[in-house]
Amino acid sequence: MESPHITFEKLTDLLVGGLNPNDHAEVTAHVAGCSGCAILKMKLERTIGLMQSYGLEDVPSHIFERTVDAFSQRTSTREVGRESVLETITAVLNFTTSGFNNAFGLRSDFPETLQQFSYQAGDSEVTFQITRRNDSFSILGELNSVLIGESTALKNDSFELTSPISDLGEFSFTGISEGVYNLEIQMPENSKIVVPGISIG
Repeated sequence: MESPHITFEKLTDLLVGGLNPNDHAEVTAHVAGCSGCAILKMKLERTIGLMQSYGLEDVPSHIFERTVDAFSQRTSTREVGRESVLETITAVLNFTTSGFNNAFGLRSDFPETLQQFSYQAGDSEVTFQITRRNDSFSILGELNSVLIGESTALKNDSFELTSPISDLGEFSFTGISEGVYNLEIQMPENSKIVVPGISIG
């Protein structure tokens, strides 16, 4: 069934001036009357502003992938003993930045931002940053989606942390050791988003 909401692609095109006049009017009218799309538009504006603050004055079009295949590599796994099908949406990397050292003069135990990431998963965007304080790492992230995520988990074969998702789509993990992890976001309607192979440390 077709979603009643504006696609991530069209919202992105709206913000970067990529819509023709007819589509621009249609998308603008929809956003004005749809709180879910309005929230996603606001979050996209914040993401673009963040990118521009790090020197990307003109947001490259390739950052926001335009093909459905790049947006969502989907696999469906039928759960044993259950009639429902769990849909797993594998997130695709949009962009990453790294090497943001602490400003001169900050005390040594101030959290150091190591990397920032933006991933696309269907019509949802997952952004997060990895920080380090001494030998411990943290993740502060945000889910930009018209759907409200239910919970998040950071895990590998020997470790798992869980975090709730706030009404604004925010989540966080602290006390992380070096390693490679998957980030899993439980979504409504028996689906989840997976950000694979996050290397920390």
